[in-house]
Amino acid sequence: MPVLLIGRKRWRCPKSAVNLIHYCLDYGANGIVLLGLWSSYEHVDHLMCSLKYGAFGHKVLHMENAETVQIRLLEESDPPSIAAAFTNMGWNKPETQYRRYLHEQLEGTRTCFVGIIDGQFAGYVTVDWRPTYAAFADLNIPEIQDLNVLTKYRRKGIASRLLDHAEIEAARRSGVVGIAVGLHPGYNSAQRLYAKRGYIPDGRGITYRNCFVEEGASVVLDDDLVLHFTKQLPAG
Repeated sequence: MPVLLIGRKRWRCPKSAVNLIHYCLDYGANGIVLLGLWSSYEHVDHLMCSLKYGAFGHKVLHMENAETVQIRLLEESDPPSIAAAFTNMGWNKPETQYRRYLHEQLEGTRTCFVGIIDGQFAGYVTVDWRPTYAAFADLNIPEIQDLNVLTKYRRKGIASRLLDHAEIEAARRSGVVGIAVGLHPGYNSAQRLYAKRGYIPDGRGITYRNCFVEEGASVVLDDDLVLHFTKQLPAG
């Protein structure tokens, strides 16, 4: 039976999140459902982040905000609607890409989380359990990849919520998670977001299509020129 948490305008004390987790465990609750009026998505996101980090190591708890954002795994029916949503934005993300993600998820080599707002697709992120970047592959570091949020749903905390789920999933298998960040100006927001979340460069320099760029080399500044970051995770 889940615990109901009635909405408040502020959630300031991280200790309160830990206390709530302990309450759920002590009384045998198997989840937390948030009910009430929240002043913004940011307040919900801050609360959910506090709860999720308080719940590291306690896999029995399932948390979602029933009235705003739902984060779930990629499903069989998702690829057409996801591809169509990005086509409407002018982005070329074919349905076959998400069919491949679904296949890899079934094989256990990738996990894909989808964000839903009011029943509508809002964004997604994946965790690659077998990354091709050698520095991660050699150390069995899972890599968060392909974080994308539709333009109309940005600045609502969706990216942070998706990353919360990806990091929690990664922490179940590894104490470290990796990510690759593009270097051109289109990635400015992503660069700031990852730095804010505690990601640091892995110290191996930049790569272009997974090949390290040597000093003095000339490369094209596009989506394939990236710097890899890692983050230490609490035990899952």
